[in-house]
Amino acid sequence: MAGLRLILIPRYGVDESADWYGWLRTQLNAKKKELNLDELIFVKPEPSLHAPEIGPSVAALRKVLGAGDAANTGIIGHSLGAQIALRMLAEKQGGPIKALLCVGGWLKLDQKAKMLKTFLEQPFDEAAAKTHAGRIVNLFSKSDPNQMMWEDVRKEWEKRLGAEMRFVPTPGHFSEKEEPDVLQAVLDVFGK
Repeated sequence: MAGLRLILIPRYGVDESADWYGWLRTQLNAKKKELNLDELIFVKPEPSLHAPEIGPSVAALRKVLGAGDAANTGIIGHSLGAQIALRMLAEKQGGPIKALLCVGGWLKLDQKAKMLKTFLEQPFDEAAAKTHAGRIVNLFSKSDPNQMMWEDVRKEWEKRLGAEMRFVPTPGHFSEKEEPDVLQAVLDVFGK
């Protein structure tokens, strides 16, 4: 049986050297056997980090996903990365992925961000996204400056996507160099 394949999609404007991404890679490499992890793949928003578009970003993720066994594939989407993953799942053909872990995932933001306008305004097939994920979990901070009404966020994710919500009191929008809460969520969601 094939091992686990994880795909990581970052937040807006950063590459794989930012935030906790490199740290997570190191932590997961140390637990490869425990997780039965074959690989961790980084997929950036397209056509560029500072000008992401739905179509090219979804296509880039679909291309990587299509290269392996969906049932043994998990996606970790941080902020904008969660949006890209949800939209790709809404268009996916075939069986579901193992799970989608959203880190600071959003369906709307307290303050409109011009560069994310199409992601905020263009709907996607939420029922199809649910169908194509074995499980959707959103790790969310009660101190996220982008979504201060965390109880409303919880209700919306549960109602619209059937998501499991995991709340932590800090760390804002999960942009530190080390994020133990993210590591624990990855182990819980994708572990054996």
